[in-house]
Amino acid sequence: MMEEMLGKKNADLQGRPFFEAMPEVRIQGLEHILEGVMNTKTSYISQEQKFLLTREPGLETRYVTYIYEPLIDNHENITGIIVVAKDVTLQVLARLQIE
Repeated sequence: MMEEMLGKKNADLQGRPFFEAMPEVRIQGLEHILEGVMNTKTSYISQEQKFLLTREPGLETRYVTYIYEPLIDNHENITGIIVVAKDVTLQVLARLQIE
């Protein structure tokens, strides 16, 4: 599922920092959002966020609904961020066609 949504193979993503594996999203505001989640310990939810993702032969527009949820340990330290995302491109494009 992640392979299809991100346009990358799991082997190309696993064990790599996110912005190293997906450099095209760094300039689309995600780095700022993730820093905000880390600094505030607050979840971030986005509906139908437009992204340009690398695909063959170039960039492709995708729409994604997602949440970034901070993982907080017993000492109130953030140990990571859980990401739950759904590609909603087909729904958005269908709605835009109707509108």
